[in-house]
Amino acid sequence: MIRFTVFGVPVEIQPWFWITAALLGGATHVQTRDQLLGVLVFMVVATLSILVHEFGHALTGRKLGGGAAHIVLWALGGLAYNQGGRFTRWQRFWMIFMGPGAGFLLLALVVAGLGGLACFAASEEMPGFAVLLVVLVLAAAPMTGSPGLTILAGGDPAPALRQLVLGTALLPLTVLPVFWLLPVFGAPLVVVEAALRLLAVIALAGGAGIVMRTRVAWLRGPEGQGAVDGLITLGMAVVVVGLMSAVGPALLAPTPALWLTLATVFVLGFGAQAATLLLTRHRAPQSAPALAVIAGNRNLALFLGALPPETAAALLLFVGLYQLPMYLTPLVMAPVIRRLAQGAAAP
Repeated sequence: MIRFTVFGVPVEIQPWFWITAALLGGATHVQTRDQLLGVLVFMVVATLSILVHEFGHALTGRKLGGGAAHIVLWALGGLAYNQGGRFTRWQRFWMIFMGPGAGFLLLALVVAGLGGLACFAASEEMPGFAVLLVVLVLAAAPMTGSPGLTILAGGDPAPALRQLVLGTALLPLTVLPVFWLLPVFGAPLVVVEAALRLLAVIALAGGAGIVMRTRVAWLRGPEGQGAVDGLITLGMAVVVVGLMSAVGPALLAPTPALWLTLATVFVLGFGAQAATLLLTRHRAPQSAPALAVIAGNRNLALFLGALPPETAAALLLFVGLYQLPMYLTPLVMAPVIRRLAQGAAAP
């Protein structure tokens, strides 16, 4: 049983919903990884489309005075109902109409998004990478500066630090199914080799830090920590300049692909933060700011050491542009996160 709240509407997803969705998606006939991926995609699409439909009913009913709204996804689909109010005939009509109306709005957004991705995938700069980009963003570990960004957003940095350490340490393992499903790798041995390269990068960097902190007592004191912070800042500046090396030439000769890429990174970065905050601010108000920050700020640069060279080179523009929403988070998203989190914590 999964329960969460979105826009102040409690949502309950019962186990039989997942079973029914898997059966309708063809789970009984899965023989290859492509068929398994197809079932998973069907389940995600079915869940999102039904939720959007039910939110159309629930939010409209609440707006028209129908009282508290609730949504339940069960074996036969979805159910939205309101408690504590009554509808006139026209109010009931609009409440019913906005279920499919929300679905048509979602359809329009999907068609517009697919049109943009089609243009993006057809561009000369990054052919065929539209889906790959989104998958890598979702699979990446949180960025190193997530705890600091959480502090700027008025939240507790401890959850962000835990997620950063755990996500980075487990990334070579959790990334295996992601790499396996990506067509740029192919054979299983190539997937394992890519994961091992990723593990080597993380192990060398983390191991060097642990050894230096253990052997050099000065690094454990306030002065040493301040010096390390300064070196990290300088190192990050150098890394960011390198990651953004493809951005300057692209800005000098802008193309539709550049603007689509820029729009994509802002939607992924800011959109993930806003969605995560809305989903968690009532259930986990103390951790919500940290969870929102790490959801939209991912360490894509780690993948450059694991992906095939030709793929990494083609992704460099996306990775460079992805730095923009990350470093604008303190100015743009931090005030939003702070305000919404405080509103959820208020009695």
